[in-house]
Amino acid sequence: MHLDFGQRNFHQASKCPVCGLLYTKGQPEDEKLHSKFHSNATKGLRYPLPAAAFSSSSSSSGGGGGGGGGDRIIARHPQSRSVTVMLDNINIAKDKKVQELASFLEDQMGLVQGWLFAVPGFVFLEVSVDKRIIGCVVLERIRQGFPIIANNMGSIGGGGDGKDNNNNNNNNNNNNNNNNMIKDGSQSQLEDNNTKKPPHNNNNNNYKSSTLVVLDRTRPQKASFGVRLLWVSVNYRRQGLAGRLLDAARINCMPGYVAQKAALAFSQPTAEGRSFMERYTGLDNFLIYDAPS
Repeated sequence: MHLDFGQRNFHQASKCPVCGLLYTKGQPEDEKLHSKFHSNATKGLRYPLPAAAFSSSSSSSGGGGGGGGGDRIIARHPQSRSVTVMLDNINIAKDKKVQELASFLEDQMGLVQGWLFAVPGFVFLEVSVDKRIIGCVVLERIRQGFPIIANNMGSIGGGGDGKDNNNNNNNNNNNNNNNNMIKDGSQSQLEDNNTKKPPHNNNNNNYKSSTLVVLDRTRPQKASFGVRLLWVSVNYRRQGLAGRLLDAARINCMPGYVAQKAALAFSQPTAEGRSFMERYTGLDNFLIYDAPS
């Protein structure tokens, strides 16, 4: 039973300014859901690692804290009191810890359950000394990406100064303008018929954005890895953690090979994501790829 005494937000959807979850205040189920989601978003998911993993004198192995084949410690960061972990030999079907990780990240990013590990990938975690995941990047091998059209935030039916969208094809001008626009987290997303986008869970508006990025699909470019997912806990953002995780992934995905920043392609960006990608790659026409489902 709920008593309505004219409370301002009684039974109205509210968006948490910290974790971004949209929930109904006054509803016990929603309040409980928000409490758990908020805690995970700010503190990170619990991830057991032995205390020795945080010692500079310990070996590179994390001692089987989850991830099936073992956790490989690839870097220690005394200042942030955290370690960077690479998960080896992921088996999503058998490893409960990996299943929990996937469910957690898909929930945080508002993605449909099962999407994250639908294809083989490389997983890197940042784990704090209190044994919580505070950052994660998932990469997959790809062959190409498409550059965004720089300085073009886009609008439906238009886009920027209009000069970059015709692709020297006047006969298909309108189709190119509409089909090449990607609006993150929207059911009205406009894209090529062959594009596969991350399916979003509409119950979580956490990462939705009205930003449009316009792709130049006439100029596919070679790419080494696709960044399927990049997530950092709310309390650890704007501290260089995302860039550090991407650096670790570029260096460690393939022995003897270091992928260049420009050779990374990203899945659909949010507004904040686009700004970060430009800073990280040093490009205003970084690559986007079609992340498979």
